[in-house]
Parts: sequence; structure tokens; C-alpha cells
Amino acid sequence: MADFNEYVENLPDYNVFEDNPNPTPTRPPVQDMPPRRRVRKRRAANFRSPLDYDDGFGIYVERKTRGHDYLTVFWFPILILWLEFSLRIGCGEDFGFNSILYTGAFSMVFACVFTVLCTFGGRVFNLVLSNFFTVVLTMWFVIQLLYHSAHSTFMRVSEFAQLDWSKLFSGIGDQIGIFILMLVPFLFSIIIGWKIFTFRRIRIPAKISLILVAVLIHLSAATMVSLSKNNPYVDTSYNLYNKEFKINESADRFGMLTTQRLDITDMFTKG
Repeated sequence: MADFNEYVENLPDYNVFEDNPNPTPTRPPVQDMPPRRRVRKRRAANFRSPLDYDDGFGIYVERKTRGHDYLTVFWFPILILWLEFSLRIGCGEDFGFNSILYTGAFSMVFACVFTVLCTFGGRVFNLVLSNFFTVVLTMWFVIQLLYHSAHSTFMRVSEFAQLDWSKLFSGIGDQIGIFILMLVPFLFSIIIGWKIFTFRRIRIPAKISLILVAVLIHLSAATMVSLSKNNPYVDTSYNLYNKEFKINESADRFGMLTTQRLDITDMFTKG
């Protein structure tokens, strides 16, 4: 009987019946939890990472893969900038300060959007979706590279249906170096990306933060464009962005993805 009383006294205190007519069992102490439920100690709940997840018991778990989560956030910025500047090298486009500034800023807006889209489903679905976006972006930039090599101009969206594929790929030998360079991110994503990219579902505050970052960058870039409104030159950034669309000058100034957006806008507004 003495052994039993000693055992009862040594049991952990769960505070189940103390001053509580309708007791609700509390979770066991941290040291008694299995490793997967160990709580990352933070000073306050507000300091939790938006990439932490709730395991269903109100416990925010510190993942061993958090470094991979943050690496995943930077995948689309790296991919888009890689493709944009590879295309500039292959087509001999300008590397001036304004061109780099506008291309980098508007590219970050697209990168934030693609990142948010790849965080709504489960990990497998998000990985498949990210690889799909990677393939589509890579193919579009490759097509623009080969089209420019064959026609000395970039292709408009409305011309895609009339594209001569045999003529397009006949000039791939002239751009073989840039072509391989553009395929590097795609090959990286397919071969080892699934090992290091998580693309898990993240919390709503993280999604909202990324969207707000995209809006802030876009407004900042658009404001910088408007500063050239009173410039006497014809092909100013303001005229190319808001008035007269010229695909080559726009691609040189703002980058290919922003040029395609302006092309689609021009197509619908002018018919």
C-alpha cells in the first residue's frame, strides 16, 4: 500500500480536477511529449513563424525542414530572374540601371503570386503545381529566345497560334548555350527540387504578407515609371507602360513577363 501511495504522489499534475467542476484534460508536459510534438519555446505567440503549423492540439511544431521552407519561398524569384536575364544575354538586350531596376521589381510581383498559388494544397499537389509553372515559364522564355533569333523581334501573344514550329526550332543551334542555360532551373527542380522544396500549405497571415509585398513592390515600380511622364523623349518608361505598346522596347525596359502582361492588356483594350 505504501508503494501505491508513493506512486500516486509521483504522478504528473494534469490540473484536471483542481477548482474546475467540468474538468478538461490538459496536454502532458513538454518533456513527456514525443519529439514531433515538442514545442519551440518562444517569448510570445506573436513570434511564431508563419511556416509553423498547428498539429491539432494547439501546439505549434518547429519543423526540422524550416530551412527548406524558406528556401522554397525564394524559388520563383530565382527562377524568373534567371530566365529574364538569360533572355537578355541571348537577345543582346540592355543591362542599364533602369532596365535592371524595373525588370527586377516587376519580376518580384510575379514571383510572389506564383509562390502564393503553390501553398494552398498539400505538399504533393503544390510540388506538382510548382513544377508545372516552372515548365510553362521555361518553355515561354525559350520560345521567345528562338523567335527573336529567327525574326529579330519578340512574339506577341496573338501570334502564338500562327507560330511556325519547324522554323522556330531550326535556329536552336545558334542559341544552344542560352538554351541550355535556361533549362538549368527546370532540370534542378525536376532532379533534386522535390528533395529540398517543401511547398507546404502555409497559414493565411503568410499568404496575406506575400500578397501585400507584391502590391507594395508593384506600386513602387509603377510610381518610379510615372516619374518619366514629363520626359520629352518618345520611348520613355511612362509612354511604354501606359500609352504606346512596343514589344521590343517594352521587353528591354520592363522584362518579358511584364511585357506579356502589357501585350494582353493592349490586345483587349485596342481589340
